[in-house]
Amino acid sequence: MRCIGASVVFLLMFAERLEADWKDDIGYTQLASEVGGTLESGVGVAVAMSEAFVSGSYLPDSSNAEFSGKTLIDASGIPSSPSGHATSVARLFFGNTSSIAKGVSQVTLYQADDWLEQKLGWTTGADPISQPFQVMNHSWVGNSADDAEMIDALQRVDYVVNRDDVLMLAGTSNSNTGVPDLLGHGYNAMIVGKTDGVHGWGSTTMNGSGRTRPDIVAPASVTSSSTPMVASAAALLHEVAAGTDAARSETMRAVLMAGATKEEFASWDRTTTRPIDDVFGAGELNVYNSYQILKAGEFDGSNTAPTFSVGLTGWDYVSAITPVDTMYYNFDVAQGQMLDKFSISLNWNLEVIDTDPSALVFSAETHLANLSMRLYNSSDSFLGSLVDASLSPVDNVEHIYISGLSAGTYTLQINTDRATDYGLAWRSSLTAVPEPSSLIVLSLGVAGMGVYKRRRITRLRLGKN
Repeated sequence: MRCIGASVVFLLMFAERLEADWKDDIGYTQLASEVGGTLESGVGVAVAMSEAFVSGSYLPDSSNAEFSGKTLIDASGIPSSPSGHATSVARLFFGNTSSIAKGVSQVTLYQADDWLEQKLGWTTGADPISQPFQVMNHSWVGNSADDAEMIDALQRVDYVVNRDDVLMLAGTSNSNTGVPDLLGHGYNAMIVGKTDGVHGWGSTTMNGSGRTRPDIVAPASVTSSSTPMVASAAALLHEVAAGTDAARSETMRAVLMAGATKEEFASWDRTTTRPIDDVFGAGELNVYNSYQILKAGEFDGSNTAPTFSVGLTGWDYVSAITPVDTMYYNFDVAQGQMLDKFSISLNWNLEVIDTDPSALVFSAETHLANLSMRLYNSSDSFLGSLVDASLSPVDNVEHIYISGLSAGTYTLQINTDRATDYGLAWRSSLTAVPEPSSLIVLSLGVAGMGVYKRRRITRLRLGKN
């Protein structure tokens, strides 16, 4: 029998004050101003959250006005007094005024040990039960000295995400002590850090080493807060995506990561084989950008040289790509324009197969496709010259972020070594290229202007320059 008990680290340092300006920071205030009263708020979206059991508590305070009109379902059924931590997490996740998903009306609640040990079958050995949710929040971390037991738990989580298409969000730790075992070393859950970079970050060391975590950050003082911020945004976006393949777990991860911003970070970077920054992931949550991606619509790729172009912002879900397939997407930049902040995220799931037909025995077999993503300049000829690439051999995300693409046609190429499905999302902005005669005047004008930046965060890299 396994018991995570003391291995679950409860994130006690929850900021008692709510982060007053977080809605401004993630683009929600701007979005609400532009869209107005018709803006989605998570209506009809099924959500859940699990909380660590501390001092006899894991449930939010159902009498809190933030949850008025909402149905809170205790799916663990363990006696619990109201938890201050759970209440604060829930307020940010689906609160009537504190969150951006006030339209969520029903929430399923779990005690974290019960969720892992019984619902996922970690101690019983049985198959994980159905998780019929679109978004699930986990504001806790867990560690263990037994890698084999951790891997079993992680594979169960990955199995549930892939089977039930639930967007699983989990916080990393609140110190620069590496990636926590649960749920950080999995594949299909989305791991959330903080904009200030003071959190567990780096590469996985078990269950497949070398993968970069966290995936995204949010502007909170602790990860117990940043995680439900992302969950709240995801619930809003799921209402937008309802009835489409954007609601699939791979696509929604891509939409969130493609929408994330990098301008807050003085030294955000990626490499050809490291798709995202090793401290800040894809960047800071930006619901405005992600909303625009979804609203732009789905654009189909092509198995041959494209005869059409897709929009400069949008998404796609491909139900099956095989090693003999190549998917292409053409992007056109008009004369007199320059493409900036071109952010592309390709996401797919680790496939977990239960090889035992009995519901009482879960026996995992895993398969990870290796997808690659290349961006070419096809202005003079199809795939004429390579502009950038994301070619990680270990991650289940590829990411390209580039600016300054001049007028022309660009082709995104996607390949795989194994049959899989994937979600793809992208966004960009266009800037006008000034006429040559105005360059001198423009440069003189800019020299005298102050440039506003909300903030710039310098990473804290232990042992790195």
